[in-house]
Amino acid sequence: MNIRASKLRRIIFRTLLCFFVCLVAILIPGFHRVMALLGSFSCFTISAIFPIICHIKLFGNRLSPAQKTLDWFLVILCTILAITGTVWSFLPEELLQQ
Repeated sequence: MNIRASKLRRIIFRTLLCFFVCLVAILIPGFHRVMALLGSFSCFTISAIFPIICHIKLFGNRLSPAQKTLDWFLVILCTILAITGTVWSFLPEELLQQ
């Protein structure tokens, strides 16, 4: 398979996936809550917590105490924010509109 066909297939797949997500969001009430839950949990885990933990594991013996403290502070902060976002996605809408 050549590169052009591969790129075209990826573009078509991504477009269809976007249409599918939009269709599900229109047809299923409360789908925004599921997306908020997945986004708040996954976003912090994948983009912040996991890379920092990997940094600590890979370079832990070479990091200064200040760097380790900063890394652990960021892990704790991101964990708190992930939990807050996850809980926030479960709160009733009446409570959020006040």
